[in-house]
Amino acid sequence: MMKKNGFTLAEVLITLAIIGVVATLTLPALMTNTAEQQSITAFKKLINTLTEAGQMNAAMNGFDFSISTTGVKGDSADSGTISMWALFDDRLQVNEKTSGVGFTNHAKEADDMCKGTNTIVLRDNTAICLQGMKTDSNANNDVYWNIYVDTNGMKGPNQKSYCAEEGCKDKAKRAIKDQFPVTLYKGMAFPGHWDAIYSESATSDVNGAYAARYAMGVATQNKS
Repeated sequence: MMKKNGFTLAEVLITLAIIGVVATLTLPALMTNTAEQQSITAFKKLINTLTEAGQMNAAMNGFDFSISTTGVKGDSADSGTISMWALFDDRLQVNEKTSGVGFTNHAKEADDMCKGTNTIVLRDNTAICLQGMKTDSNANNDVYWNIYVDTNGMKGPNQKSYCAEEGCKDKAKRAIKDQFPVTLYKGMAFPGHWDAIYSESATSDVNGAYAARYAMGVATQNKS
């Protein structure tokens, strides 16, 4: 009697069922990790882009982020206007600007940090959302800006990243989404809002600062 080789139909079905269960358990975590890494990579690029813009504008136009004027949508640094709009216009590849509404033609998420802001969407679909100018009482009243950046613009989830604790080591206590807080000071962009990092405001975004610093791989920050 010849011995049969191969698998029976029942064995194949059981194997496929096991593969399906494993995929169901692992794919969500894999997709989450991939999305997190994409956001982190884009965030690092945006920090570098903003720093380069501030430093280049200081060298070529004589002012950096230490200005107190937002300006209007039509401003251009070429016309001699000193404002944030002008700086971004002249040094970044701007695709769209909105005043006080955030993203246009977009359903706002409840925790969309760009809603109601002066928003600049760049040609790579990343976005800069101006929260407001601040004055640092501990640094000779220097001006700095709290902003949020969105690593993929109008594309979802349009939600703030956060960590429940410094360092963000516990995956269960962090959610890296597509929006991060950033401070613009002089010619530099820093992860997190300074009023959160240095506890200058009880209502500051401490959890967002933890997430931004985690994404950049920094543990401490100086204002100098």
